[in-house]
Formats: sequence, structure tokens, C-alpha cells
Amino acid sequence: MNRKLDDVFEKYLSINSSSRNYAKKLTKLIDLLTSEGRYLEARFYLDQLEKTHNGNIISICLGYKLAITLFDNQSVIKYDKLLYLKRKNDFELEWYRLQYYYSVNNIPRMRESSKFLLSNSRLERDHIETIIEVVWNTHDYELTVMLHKYAIKNKISFTNQIDKMIRNTVLENLRDSLVMCTNV
Repeated sequence: MNRKLDDVFEKYLSINSSSRNYAKKLTKLIDLLTSEGRYLEARFYLDQLEKTHNGNIISICLGYKLAITLFDNQSVIKYDKLLYLKRKNDFELEWYRLQYYYSVNNIPRMRESSKFLLSNSRLERDHIETIIEVVWNTHDYELTVMLHKYAIKNKISFTNQIDKMIRNTVLENLRDSLVMCTNV
């Protein structure tokens, strides 16, 4: 273990489960384990958190992230329903759904989620970064166009790499369209 993880783990062990700070310490431990790639351990401690703080929005979000990472479809469905009932805004729910659809490579659903998220005039940084990652890795023309329109509308400039990827995706789609026209 690294030193930071050791410190957080010691703080968790030293606190009683009936304490007010129990959930906070346990949540910090789960976040740290997740960031270190120790998902199964994080899942174990999430189960501990859910025993004492079931229905807490933070534990639901942590559970959703872990379920996506571990490809646990049943848990994704469970946390999706819980987050739907407890959500503060629809964008957070749709952002988690986009991450799930991306993990299972469901491009039509990725388009729907991205379209919904990009309908907002000002997305949070995490949301836009997720959409950029999806576009970067799928090279889907429709997603690329949606992202580009959003960037123009909100005066967002991308790095040269992302601009080049957008240009290449559009050119590839144009080339494919021209080939289809000549083959008719």
C-alpha cells in the first residue's frame, strides 16, 4: 500500500461504525481504493457503507461507478434505479448512463446520452471530458458532429489532437459517402 492509503485505512479502522464521521471516512477510503485500481476491495467497503448508509446519494454514485468498472450489469441496473429516484439533476444520471453505454460499446445509446448532455448550455468539466473520451475512442461521426457543434456554440477550443481527430472523422465519413455514391 502507499502511504496515503495507509493513513486513510488507519483512520477508517480507528472509527466506530456508529460515529457521524464513519461514512465520510469510509467514502474517502473507497474513493482512494478506486483511484488506485483496487476495485474489488472498494466493492467490499462499499458493501460496508451500504449496510449503515443505504440510500445515501454518495454511496449510490460510488456504487454506480464501481458497477460500471466491474461490468456488473445487475448492479448498474440497481444503482440506475436508485440514482433515478434520488437524483438532484438529470445530467448526472445521464452522465453515468453514458459511461455505462461506453463501457459496453452501445453506440446508439451513447448518442442519445451525449445528445441529452450536450443540450445543456454549460456542462461540468467531468461531463464534457467523458463525451470527449467517447468521441475520441469511437470515432463516431454523429457524436463528433454533436461535440463540434457544442464547442462552436459555447466557444470552446480543443487541443490540436482533438481538432485533428474531428477533421479525420468528418473526412472519413465524406469519403465513405462518396464511395457509396460511386458504387450505386
